[in-house]
Amino acid sequence: MFMREAIFNENEEQIMEILGNFARVLDVEIEVVSNEGIRLFATGLFGERLNKKVREPIYEVVLKDLESKIVENPRKSKLCLGCLNKSHCVKEILLGVPIYENNKKWGVIGLLGMTESQRERVLKNIGEYLETLKTIGKLIEEKIFTKGKNKIYKEFFYNLGEGSLVIDENGVIEDINRSAMGMFMGLKYFQGRKLEFLRLEDNIFNLRISGVAVKVKGKTFSSEGRTMIVFERFDENNQVKLSEDFLLGKSKVMEDLRRQVIQVSRVNTPIFLRGAVGVDKRAFGDIIHNSSERRGKPFVYVNCRDVLERKLEKKIFGEHLEGSLEIGAIERARGGTLFIDEIDSMGVEIQKKLLDYLNRGRIKSRKSESEIEVNTRVIVGSNESLLTLVEEHKFLEDLYYKVAITTIVLPTLERRREDMGDIIDHLVDKYSKKFNKKIEAFEKKALDLLINHRWTGNWKEVENTIEFLVSTCDSKITLDLIPAYIKNREGHLEKMKSRRIRRLAEVERDEILNALIQQGQDTESKKIIAKKLGIGMATLYRKIENYQIDKFLKNLK
Repeated sequence: MFMREAIFNENEEQIMEILGNFARVLDVEIEVVSNEGIRLFATGLFGERLNKKVREPIYEVVLKDLESKIVENPRKSKLCLGCLNKSHCVKEILLGVPIYENNKKWGVIGLLGMTESQRERVLKNIGEYLETLKTIGKLIEEKIFTKGKNKIYKEFFYNLGEGSLVIDENGVIEDINRSAMGMFMGLKYFQGRKLEFLRLEDNIFNLRISGVAVKVKGKTFSSEGRTMIVFERFDENNQVKLSEDFLLGKSKVMEDLRRQVIQVSRVNTPIFLRGAVGVDKRAFGDIIHNSSERRGKPFVYVNCRDVLERKLEKKIFGEHLEGSLEIGAIERARGGTLFIDEIDSMGVEIQKKLLDYLNRGRIKSRKSESEIEVNTRVIVGSNESLLTLVEEHKFLEDLYYKVAITTIVLPTLERRREDMGDIIDHLVDKYSKKFNKKIEAFEKKALDLLINHRWTGNWKEVENTIEFLVSTCDSKITLDLIPAYIKNREGHLEKMKSRRIRRLAEVERDEILNALIQQGQDTESKKIIAKKLGIGMATLYRKIENYQIDKFLKNLK
């Protein structure tokens, strides 16, 4: 089998970095498939399906004819005849280019567009996209770190439609393409000159060379002390404005998140927001809505957790029985955005109806048996892996591919350690205004405790904590005001170090016992416990019996 480990070994990370950079520049997804049809590398959603067989007829034709192929209309193209995935294909355009190793074919590099806007852009610049795929193929063929690298990169730079330049660690220009040169009117010589680089916002920069300044919108990619900037002139009228609270911070993870929010706000495809408890997925959904052209239209929120299936169906699609006409969330959000949170709790029958709406954009009219077209963007949220639910047959595979093509993973505060100072300052300022207070000082020990605390409840926990501190202090936040559970954390860690190591079975028994005491022992409570523990009901009952937990419970009464 032609596996990834057998090929690129130590170059694997570099190849993934190259593919990711090109995918972001071109705003598409890219995958590399072997001669045997195995997906070796991929960006975006397809990165979750590595080392699996890819059944794309176009790739078979590319390898047979040894020439580039384009599928402009997937599902309708002759190249898609016989494809097993045709009925639920989500691609809008597909390009395939053969790759060689030592003049022997060994695979295909594919470019995948998932939206109509991506399709139109690729078709408009088809020559440039094909040449770029060939460039990536050459980079792989040259194994990235050979003498051919510079020549290949220059080929890409000079032919890229957007402006691009490379600077070294001191900001000195090493390379620049024709499009970039054209933006700095009056300058003839660039290499060796210093670039003054000022980041104004997430993707908005001021670039200055020898006194000539240009405001641009673009992206940066850094590797081995060098930075590549790919950009276009910034149009003030097209600027996307982002909400503050949840997007503040200078960490790399937040830079990436701001970039993703800007990208998805410009399209109308469904989005999957995945995040742990407390990251406030609803707030991020609201940010995406208000950053898009749909701002000013309704933003409707529905949570699937602990809602009976019939009631949930009524909330989303409305009631259309005689004598009972109720507008559903899809129709109430017309022209705007519907956020369906905790979609992992949605039953399969409702999933089928949602998939039908996403495919056709139509629902039953409230006034008759006929259907009406409703233009509502759908965002879904969950803290579960929908792919895992698909594999467990709890989530429709077709619906997964419909909503998860654009997935944004919301970072926990644990991943945003370097942002905690800014977050605390922002929240103190926010609640000082709310309570009309002037906070003059923050005791260092108190601030250090908050910055280093492990915020398992994420944004909601830190916001509630700061609101409490500001509301209860006079003008200074001191150590004695900090909640006891935060102050006791260090002492708790010391206790943990001295605790004996317990057998896993003992720990598991105690967790189940505690859950039964807290939640209850009836059937419905056990269903909730099983879900929280991530096990099935049969497994829960078996463990209760094996650990003789019923006896423990009787002794407690």
